[in-house]
Amino acid sequence: MKHFFILCFISINCFLVRMTVSDNIDPLDVLTLTVASNRTDGFERYLRSVRVYGFENNVMILGLDKPWKGGNMKSLGGGYKINLLKKALKKFKDDEKKIILFTDSYDVIFSSKLEEIVKKFKTFDARIVFGAEKFIWPDKSLASKYPKVYHGEAYLNSGGFIGYASDVYAILNDKKIDDTDDDQLYYTNVYLNENLRKKNKIKLDHKCEIFQNLHGSIRNNLLIECGCQIHPAITLSQHASSLLSSK
Repeated sequence: MKHFFILCFISINCFLVRMTVSDNIDPLDVLTLTVASNRTDGFERYLRSVRVYGFENNVMILGLDKPWKGGNMKSLGGGYKINLLKKALKKFKDDEKKIILFTDSYDVIFSSKLEEIVKKFKTFDARIVFGAEKFIWPDKSLASKYPKVYHGEAYLNSGGFIGYASDVYAILNDKKIDDTDDDQLYYTNVYLNENLRKKNKIKLDHKCEIFQNLHGSIRNNLLIECGCQIHPAITLSQHASSLLSSK
């Protein structure tokens, strides 16, 4: 499967993040985007988690109630999401300070406040951070081209990423992509291009500090729900907690 975590989202993939906030982050400088064509139960869970953590005014939903053009997501597909993002972020293409957070919606839930997610992102010393997962998708032949990772998850997962608007827009426009092309393969090729990776300071969340991908890792994660709040899941094999979860 190519899906992954929840910036604190959940589904068959899940990740969470735990931290304390000491500095104030202007929510107006953070835009959270997702794509959803239909109002599924998973989408409603996503919205509920956003409301629980109080940043519904920072969320932009792309493609809602419109036909899905991204192909069959049980195999290759999803380029439609990239093309929707291109249009939505064009007005921010030169903004080097605004932070963009993208996640899928049907299999994602948040388990932390937006301020906490951004604070953790800033510790990476990166311009863009993608979630990571245990398995490579969709082209296994690319595994040998990844930088060596000795601890944590090695491969990019496109179900969630966070970065500065100008850099995100730049990688979205690196090449043309058809709506039915594969979005994860597109981002993988961007990451594996050493020049692009260095120019845009792209990193992976190998230790699931922000994004927890549950695909292939369910036995290593613990999710505790209490009342209306979802407490950080613990990635037991890495002794880390993450802010988002997904599958």
